[in-house]
Amino acid sequence: MATNPSPLLDFEPLLAPIPGSEPAGSTLPYIIRERLDLCRREINPNDYDESDPRRPATAKSAEWSTILSLSQQVLLETSKDLSVAARLTEALVKQSRFVGLRDGLRLLRLMVEQCWDRLSPPLEEGDDMEVRAAAFRWLDDPDRGASFPNTLRAVPLVLGDGAEYGWQDWRRSQDPRSGLTPETFDKARLVTPVESTREVVELLSAARTEFDGMVHALQERMGESAPAMLGLRQAIDDCQLLANQILQLNAATDPPAAETDAPSESSGATEAIPSIGSSSPAPTRQALTRIQIYAQLTEAANALRRLEPHSPIPYLLERAVNLGSLPFPLLMKELIRDTNVLTEMSREIGFKEAPPE
Repeated sequence: MATNPSPLLDFEPLLAPIPGSEPAGSTLPYIIRERLDLCRREINPNDYDESDPRRPATAKSAEWSTILSLSQQVLLETSKDLSVAARLTEALVKQSRFVGLRDGLRLLRLMVEQCWDRLSPPLEEGDDMEVRAAAFRWLDDPDRGASFPNTLRAVPLVLGDGAEYGWQDWRRSQDPRSGLTPETFDKARLVTPVESTREVVELLSAARTEFDGMVHALQERMGESAPAMLGLRQAIDDCQLLANQILQLNAATDPPAAETDAPSESSGATEAIPSIGSSSPAPTRQALTRIQIYAQLTEAANALRRLEPHSPIPYLLERAVNLGSLPFPLLMKELIRDTNVLTEMSREIGFKEAPPE
C-alpha cells in the first residue's frame, strides 16, 4: 500500500493574519516581486545565436529553493498575496512534484476559503475581481505566465530503467519524428515499481480533490468572474489518466509473490505487454478497462487534431473524455442548463446539486 507523504507546508501560520494592525499586510513590495521573478528565470546561452550581443556568457538555473523560502516568509510576515502563493505552488511542484501540487493547491484553496476578506491587495466595493483572478490565470494558461500546465505535464510518471518520463514525454513518444520511441518509454514503464506508481496515482487524486475545492471556492467568492481553470484541469486529468493506465498495466504483470509460479522451460516468453495508448489487446484476457478506453479516445482526439486542425471533432472528443471524469451531479450541471430541471432531478433522485457558478 502506498504511503501518503506528509505535508510540505505548515498551513496554519501561513493562513494566520499578518502581525500588526493590517491582517492582510501591505501591498507586495516591487522589489520582492522582482526577486521572485528573477529567481524563477532560467537562462540557456544556446537559446541565443552566437553573434547575438545579448547572448549571456553563462547559464542560469532557476532558484526554486529560494522561492520556497522567500514566498513563505512573505506570506507569514509581509503580505497575504495570492500571486505569492501561486509562485510558491510552482516552486513546490518543481521541487517536490505531485506532493508539491497537492499542497500548493491546498494552500490556494484555504486562502480563498479562509482569508478572502484579508487578502492583499484589498477589494474595495465595485472593484474588478480580475486582481484576484490574475494569480490563478498565471497558473492556468499553458502558453503565458508560468505555463504551469506544461510544467505539470513534464513531471515524471515513469521512474525506471535509469530514466524519468512524464506525460509530455509519452506524447512525444507517439510522434514518429521524435527521438523517443514508444518502446523506450515502455521499457522504463515496465520496470517502474508498482508502489511508486500507486503513490503517484493517489497524490494526483488528492491534488484533483484540492483543485475541485479551489475552483468551487473561487466560484462562491467571485461568481461569474471566477476563472474556469480549464488549462490546469486538463493537465491534471492528462497526468491522472496516464498514471492510472500505467498502474493498471504494471499491476497486471506484477502479481503478489505468493501467487507467482516460476516459469517452466515449456512456457516460453512472458506475454507481451501493449504499449501505453496502443490498440493491442489488454494483457490479461480482460475487456479493455474504462481508463484504457478513455486513453484511446484521447489519442484519437490528438491524432485527428494533427490531421484535421480546423475540425471541431477532436475538441468534442476531448470534451467527452472530460465529462467522463465528472461525478454525476457535476455531469448533469454541465449538460443541463435549466436550473429548474436540475432542482427537480435533485429532488427526485436525491443527489446534491452542484455548487452554483
